[in-house]
Amino acid sequence: MNFNIDEYHIESLAEINNLSSYARSELVKKYSWAIPTKEVIENLVPYCENGIVEICAGNGYWARCFASVGINVKAFDNEPWDNSWHFVEVGTEERAGDYPERVLFLCWPPYDEKVAVKSLHNHRVNGGEIFIYVGEDGGGCTGDESFHKYIHRYYKEIIYFQIPQWFGIHDYVSVYEVKK
Repeated sequence: MNFNIDEYHIESLAEINNLSSYARSELVKKYSWAIPTKEVIENLVPYCENGIVEICAGNGYWARCFASVGINVKAFDNEPWDNSWHFVEVGTEERAGDYPERVLFLCWPPYDEKVAVKSLHNHRVNGGEIFIYVGEDGGGCTGDESFHKYIHRYYKEIIYFQIPQWFGIHDYVSVYEVKK
């Protein structure tokens, strides 16, 4: 097979960014906003012995990853995606309070809505003690400012994991527990 570099030549950084944005858009639709790794999923297992309740589960890709290592997951989304990797029930932030014995899991909660802070509050006031967050810090693409303030007021970080990141994205995984 002949390879002609001119066929694959990229003219500029802007073109690379456009290709990356297109690839990210297509992969997010198929998988998830954030990129899990087997190592991160396996390192989260000890915190999830009683299962996970996931709010804003989308197509259930992270739920599928957790289920693949034996974690029981109840996944909810107000509009579950058609192409689900795991069963995702219709449900909103109120469902987080129905499962306080489980770890609350929030992956890329919307930054322009209150769903993340409401989920966290419902989980905590009903006895939930641990939650896992995948996203960016305050001022980023995930969770509104009230969510990030709520975390700092009521929770302490137990452990932090780096995950693969798309260009210009600064997401990570953190496990938090309620401050005593």
